[in-house]
Amino acid sequence: MKAKVQSTDVEILLKAYFPKDIQLFIFDPSQIMDWNDGAFKDYNNCSFEAPKVLVNFGRRTAYCNGYNLNEFDYILDFGKCRKNQLRKTSFNSLNNPDGSLRWLFPKSLKRPTFLSLYNSDSLKAKILCLLLPILYVLGLKSLFSHRSIHIYHRFPLKIHQAFKGIHFENHSLFTGTPGPNRKLVFELNNHFKTTHFIKVPLNRDSLNLIQREKRMLRKLKSLDLKHVEIPKLLQLEEENIQVIENNQNTSKVSGNWTKAHTDFLAEVYEKSTVLDKVEYSFFYEIIQTNLLNLERNGTKLDKLKSLIPQLRELFDQLPKYKQVPLGIAHKDFTPWNILNTPNGLYVYDWEFGSSQTPLLFDFFHFHFQSEIMQGNKDFHSIKSKMDQELNQAEIQNLIEKHDIDVALHLELYMLYQIGYYGVLYSRQIECHEQVFWQLEVWSQALEELIKGKVPNQKQQFIYELCNAVHDTRYAWLKHAGISIHNFPENSDIDLAVLLEDGEGIIRLCENSPYVQRVLVSRKSYMKKVELFFKEGSYLSLDLIHEFKRKSQRMMDIKPLLRSVTRNEEGILIPDVRFDMEYMMCFYNLNNAHIPSKYCHWFGRQSFSDKERTNNYLMSKYRLNLKELNQILSGESKGSLNSLRMNLDWKERFSGYINYAADTIKSIWKSEGMLITFSGVDGAGKSTVLENLKEKLQSKYRKEVVVLRHRPSILPILSAWKYGKDKAEKMAVSTLPRTGNNNSLLSSVLRYTYYLADYIIGQWAVRFKYLSRGKIVLYDRYYFDFIVDGKRSNLDLPNWFTKMAYRFIDKPKLNFFLYAKPQVILERKQELDEQSIIHLTSKYQNLFLDLSKKEDATYISIENVDLNRTLNKLERQYAEAA
Repeated sequence: MKAKVQSTDVEILLKAYFPKDIQLFIFDPSQIMDWNDGAFKDYNNCSFEAPKVLVNFGRRTAYCNGYNLNEFDYILDFGKCRKNQLRKTSFNSLNNPDGSLRWLFPKSLKRPTFLSLYNSDSLKAKILCLLLPILYVLGLKSLFSHRSIHIYHRFPLKIHQAFKGIHFENHSLFTGTPGPNRKLVFELNNHFKTTHFIKVPLNRDSLNLIQREKRMLRKLKSLDLKHVEIPKLLQLEEENIQVIENNQNTSKVSGNWTKAHTDFLAEVYEKSTVLDKVEYSFFYEIIQTNLLNLERNGTKLDKLKSLIPQLRELFDQLPKYKQVPLGIAHKDFTPWNILNTPNGLYVYDWEFGSSQTPLLFDFFHFHFQSEIMQGNKDFHSIKSKMDQELNQAEIQNLIEKHDIDVALHLELYMLYQIGYYGVLYSRQIECHEQVFWQLEVWSQALEELIKGKVPNQKQQFIYELCNAVHDTRYAWLKHAGISIHNFPENSDIDLAVLLEDGEGIIRLCENSPYVQRVLVSRKSYMKKVELFFKEGSYLSLDLIHEFKRKSQRMMDIKPLLRSVTRNEEGILIPDVRFDMEYMMCFYNLNNAHIPSKYCHWFGRQSFSDKERTNNYLMSKYRLNLKELNQILSGESKGSLNSLRMNLDWKERFSGYINYAADTIKSIWKSEGMLITFSGVDGAGKSTVLENLKEKLQSKYRKEVVVLRHRPSILPILSAWKYGKDKAEKMAVSTLPRTGNNNSLLSSVLRYTYYLADYIIGQWAVRFKYLSRGKIVLYDRYYFDFIVDGKRSNLDLPNWFTKMAYRFIDKPKLNFFLYAKPQVILERKQELDEQSIIHLTSKYQNLFLDLSKKEDATYISIENVDLNRTLNKLERQYAEAA
């Protein structure tokens, strides 16, 4: 039985050698052709005046559909036609292992010039390149062929019309790699030498690649590269094809990475490298788009399906704000697209090339593709070989010069490669065996890259929360186009929800496997949910069921909820009119400008949306266009008089009652926190305190107040004599522990004054700060009176000052920072070594004693490494909050 012929191969030959519009007839009595779904659909509606083409698989065929052979204009013969009056061109073919057509070359070809299409350094390739020329000389070339194919034609074949302007004696055809990007490549030759390569697209995807390569080659030419050769383009009338002049007959193939490859990267990077943050790069957008495509559309490939969660995990862990060097990359930099020449590398097939790609992309691709496709190696073998190359001096110089984070760039390469080809393979009906080789290596690579990484549980929680509330009526306020897969580390979420839906969302938060602790603060108009995740991240989630600020109602929530639409990520966002109204009212009533990020977001809206919003807000709040523009651009805080007059006396009274109840509740619950820092001078309190303040403000969205030593409701004692300003200047200029007070009476009076400040001031601190959820950081606290009274010019027994501590607020967190005397003396020289040792011991004993008696945290921390200290402090805060 004759070997099967795939219908896709027939279509390829029709597109290569026959006119575009034809009447197609197929004669296949023995069912030799293996039909694919949708085969020949391009030929279903052709005119009766179009040329008649017969595809014949029969033996001794004379007629088809009532036509004899001479009535056809073309015959593509896989069988054996009877004699006819048409001209005949015969071909030999070479197939892929699966039987599909790979190469086609006329029998009139005198030398195997098609070998110039066969760029490989494998043993099989070397044997083939040595044997075939001998077979041609001996006239035994048919031994190399899998099948004979004949074309009978009344008119010249298509290639002679399409390639006008190029003189060639003969040609061969490479049918391309199966898949969405498939294209034909013709090899043209004169006097037994290849002169040109011509690429012909088979679909829109391959046409786009050809057009991209043209643009890329023009850009490379403008760089005036000295040690890199690129293909020379020729222009033909047919714009959709690409003609490359061949001038590399003396080149050779190399499957190993050499100095010439490194020199190629060095010169290209030297002339094209730019810096950009990961998140803002076009490369990052492509990775994100491909990943979303895989997540939404899925895939029939089980192995690929199992990689998608790992891709998401690796993607979410990217340092999005880190700057990376980006430059020109070939992106298919493999041994079969490279030739070694006396002048350096000749690099061709720039179809995937791009201008802003993380450096070393081509280095990774060369090793992955050559090792997988030619040797079916595993990831560990590939990684080991790459590490050896990366240790070479030339590569090391390249890495140091451009400050390349090799591990990060490898992650970016894997995310791009798996995402791009994952989408591509998902569209294929059948996949080649080498696809499954790749999938196996990708799986090994992802497992290795993710190993040891802490998953971003906050990002995953937000993703799952949005899916869980898909059918709930809500609106994500101040969304501003943020992607849930790229959520800023220090942002919170405001959701407008109906009162009855808020508790359901809270239960979702409490049941999340990622959340360690949930704190819920309930007010008359909202529920504030604080989420502490197991890996240390934090999220503040406001569930707002009524728009209020203190006793003032801002706007009605129901029209906003009715206006919601679902964006491309499935999130419900309000109409731009109501979102901007909420922001305008919220920030105006807080006496603040609208933040620039929201102003910029509004500026990117369509003209019609901005016009609708302006008209709505001007009408409702009695603003002219100039006033409104100043508010919405963040230039002015604005004055919304109509907002303050939109309630009748009943609503005003109800608002005051609810606000009073919220205030009393917050005072009673004391939602803020006191944190104290003690230590001798030079222990690093000020530095630690400022860094912790910034962390609490940015990550935990808390307002932080710093107090020095005491509440300071009462001024320092010297202010009564010298005045406040002069007294403060004198206090700053005076070194600590230099007072000379030895009088017991003076010490008692002085101490009584300070104690009164603590007792009275602690109520002011509670009401002014803690009741409003603020965090108060004390730089020194009452413990100084117990341990180091001399610092406050006191001479009193420790038991006396310690006894009075029972009347003072017990802060939730108390930290004593210490270091070795040598370290402290390097920072400050205000104390001698013996004083440092003595005071450190007294503080530690006091904290140990208090930790046994008081229901609060007293911890001594050796402050040598700032980051380590801050991590300890943050963990303690997260546990205590």
